[in-house]
Order: sequence, then C-alpha cells, then structure tokens
Amino acid sequence: MNPQDNIENIDEEYLKLLSQMPEKERNRFMSGIFNDESEGQVYYAFRREVHVGAVEKKPGSIFVGMDFNVNPMTAVVYQIINNNFNIIDEVYLENSD
Repeated sequence: MNPQDNIENIDEEYLKLLSQMPEKERNRFMSGIFNDESEGQVYYAFRREVHVGAVEKKPGSIFVGMDFNVNPMTAVVYQIINNNFNIIDEVYLENSD
C-alpha cells in the first residue's frame, strides 16, 4: 500500500516529511514504487569500489564491525591480539533510523 491509496487517513506532517525525501525514497514511500538498483545489498549506497580497500593491521589497531539494522543497530569494537579476537565493547542502539 502507498500513501496515495490512504491519503485521507495520513497526517499532513508525515506527508510533508515524505515529500522531502530523496527521489528513491520518495518513490518508495509515497508512490509504492520500489526500484532498487542494489538488489542483494544490505546498504543501498554501498559501492565496493568506493567503500572497500586494503587495511594495514598495525599492532594495537582497533576495529569496528557494524550491523546496520534500524532496530537495533549494533556494533562490536575489537582488537586482534596474537590472532585472537578480543572484544572491547558492544554498542546497541534501538530505533536508530
């Protein structure tokens, strides 16, 4: 269902918010048109050639592994010491949107 099918029951402020979204999101949430060029990717803006590269693992380096869910978004902060993963902290954020 898209808002146009239920326009009489939708708050005007919410419709205003939808109208200000980028085109891809506006098409999806206002018109019900889902056209995702990144099928199979978790994050629609992810581009391997831009976001992935070699990392030098220097002694003492701290890494962050992310799970980009909206509810919850989580991350783990860790170091690799003597080929062992040493977890420093877990970050847990509800309703991250």
